[in-house]
Amino acid sequence: MVNLLHNITIGISICFVTALGLTKASMFTWSWIVAVSTGALLILLAGSAIIFETAARRPWISRLMLFVSACLVPLAWFIDGTARWYTLIAGLIISINLLMVLRLKPVAQSFLLHSSDGATLMEIKNLDVRGYDIVLRGKMMGTMPTSAHMKPEEMWAALTMMPIGLILRLPVLLVKAFGSARKVSNRTGGQSQNPFERVRRRSVRPLD
Repeated sequence: MVNLLHNITIGISICFVTALGLTKASMFTWSWIVAVSTGALLILLAGSAIIFETAARRPWISRLMLFVSACLVPLAWFIDGTARWYTLIAGLIISINLLMVLRLKPVAQSFLLHSSDGATLMEIKNLDVRGYDIVLRGKMMGTMPTSAHMKPEEMWAALTMMPIGLILRLPVLLVKAFGSARKVSNRTGGQSQNPFERVRRRSVRPLD
């Protein structure tokens, strides 16, 4: 999720720098140069956070990006023409986006697939891309390491199987999932909710 928000920051920053490059009225003034440099700096910082995966371990980089993007808002008043509104809107949107990054908890280490009666079937520990395939790695029933590959044609088949009711409810489900995950993380102090780990901890008891 953090990488997704940083990708959004990169996309908005690229659009912002491109829009400034197309406005010839205030081009090459000091405020225009500072605004373009700020957009380029945001692209560089967000890109490095994604490539080196430093956002979760080092939140200072997101705080630095928030400070840089917030500087665009007062800078907008020194720019003439439509470039002023580009700078103001980009500064506000990127700042809100980075505030969401700072509010997020660290990325989950795994997620579980359950049967209808609540029994855990598979723990997914890693999602990756190999060529054009999505690769899911984890454990079946807590003991058997396994990896599942989803090919592009299977991804398309899965999308065509989604009913319209599910598509319409996806935003609600994502918001509910986000709220539930935050409550669980706050209640457990960020500890793992893997049931297999809880069973192992209960089974190892000191001898009397």
